[in-house]
Amino acid sequence: MPQTGATPIRISLGNAFDGTVMEATLDDNAASRSLLAQLPLDVSFSDYGGQELTASLPQDLDTAGMSASAPQPGDIGWYEPGKVLVLYYTAVGSWPGLYVIGHTDYDVVLLARQADLPASITRAQ
Repeated sequence: MPQTGATPIRISLGNAFDGTVMEATLDDNAASRSLLAQLPLDVSFSDYGGQELTASLPQDLDTAGMSASAPQPGDIGWYEPGKVLVLYYTAVGSWPGLYVIGHTDYDVVLLARQADLPASITRAQ
């Protein structure tokens, strides 16, 4: 069940995953609001370091008032130094400039080792 103030989104994966749709929620924070303002978005995720999938966005996310965090599997994050949206499938610890902005219950590890995985991100209706 989504947290109070959380916004449901959908991440629709490309043909490699038969159009799988990941249900997710974005927390109520500055970065999530920045991402929501850019939706709908088409992005391409690629595996990074055997622990996460990253995708570039057309615009940076606002992190005003946010504190760095330690993502867990299923978390959605923004890595400010790399300017990428991140889907975590392992715990990576806390890093400066790493912010958790949401979560999915989808087993993201199923997407491990992918390169150039197209996805569309939209608000859930």
